[in-house]
Amino acid sequence: MESSLNPVKQLVKIGAGVFMLLLSILFFTPHLAAQANTYSTYLPIAFKAVPTPILQPLTRSSSENSWTATWNQPASDITRYEVREAPNTNFESPLFYNTTETNYAFSTPASINNSYCYQVRAIANEIPSIWSNTRCIVGDYYDDFSSGNSGWAIRRQDTDDVDNSAFYENGEFALKLRGRWDYAIASPLAEAPTGAYRLETRVRFDSSVDNLHAYGIIFGGDWNGLACPTDHYWTCFNQYYRLLVIWHGSPDTLRVNLKRIDSHDPEDNAGRGITLVDYKEVSMNPNDWNTWAVEVHDNGDIVVLVNGRVWATVNDSTYLANRYFGVFAASDEYLGAEPHFDHYGLTHISE
Repeated sequence: MESSLNPVKQLVKIGAGVFMLLLSILFFTPHLAAQANTYSTYLPIAFKAVPTPILQPLTRSSSENSWTATWNQPASDITRYEVREAPNTNFESPLFYNTTETNYAFSTPASINNSYCYQVRAIANEIPSIWSNTRCIVGDYYDDFSSGNSGWAIRRQDTDDVDNSAFYENGEFALKLRGRWDYAIASPLAEAPTGAYRLETRVRFDSSVDNLHAYGIIFGGDWNGLACPTDHYWTCFNQYYRLLVIWHGSPDTLRVNLKRIDSHDPEDNAGRGITLVDYKEVSMNPNDWNTWAVEVHDNGDIVVLVNGRVWATVNDSTYLANRYFGVFAASDEYLGAEPHFDHYGLTHISE
C-alpha cells in the first residue's frame, strides 16, 4: 500500500507547490510594481552651457598679408578656444586652429582665393560653446596667370559687336577684340583687399597693334552677387573707374586718361561718366611691357603710377565702397586690339 500511494503523495505535494507559487505571484506582483513605480522617477540633471565668446572685427597688423582675430573670455573656466576659417560664411570644409589665448594671428601668401571668414568657440572641460558671430576679411590678391584657370572672363562688353574673347596663353592673360569701336571688361569677380589698397599689373600690346588700340585697368567696380554677365549686363560693373591707355603710333609715348563710369549707353552699352584726369601723353616704350599701379586710399585719393613714376593724383570717393576690379581692352576704327597681362596683384596699404 505504501509504495502504491507514493506517486499520489508526490502529485499532491507538487500541486500544493504550484498553488503556493501562483499565490505568491498574485500577491507580490502588484506590490513589486508599486515599488518599481516608486523608484522609476528620475530628477533632471542640471546643465550649464558654455558661454559663447564675441569675435571682434579683424585687424590688419601691417602692409603684409596678415591680420588678427580677437575675442573676449566668456568665463573663467575656459580651457581653450577653437577658431574655424573658410572662404565664405557657409563654413564648408573649414580649417581649424586651437589656442589658449583670446586672439589668433593669421598670415598667408597673396593668392586668387583671398576671402577669409572666421568664427570662434570656447571649450571648457572638452565641452564646446556654440560658434560665435562671424567676421570676414579680404586679403591680398595675386595671379600670375600660370594656372590658366583662375576665373578671369569677360563680364561686360559693347552690344553692337560681341565677337570678343578672353584667354590664357604662355603664363599671360589676353583680351582679343575682333570688331571696330568695340570694348570688353574682364574680371575674376574677386574683391580688393579690405581697406586701402594698391593694384599693379604689367601690360603690353601684341605685335598686331594698330592705331587707337587701347588697354585699361578697371577698379571700384560693383557686383550684386548674381550671375555675371547676363543678357542685359546689369549685375556687375555698372559703375567703376577706368584707366585707359591708348596706342597712337608714337614711338615713345602712350596717351592716358582716367574716367569714372557712372552708367552705360542703352544702345551699345558704352560707358558714360566723368573725366577725372584728361588725356595726357606719357613717355614710355609703347610696344614693350609697362607696369601700371593704382593706389586707392581711404580718404578717396587715387594715385596712378607707371613704371614706378606718379602719373596723376586725384580725389574721388564715389565708388570707394565698390571692391571689384579687372582689365579693359578697346578698339576704334582699326579692329584687332589684343593686350596681354602677365600678372595682376592687389595689396593692402596701411594707413
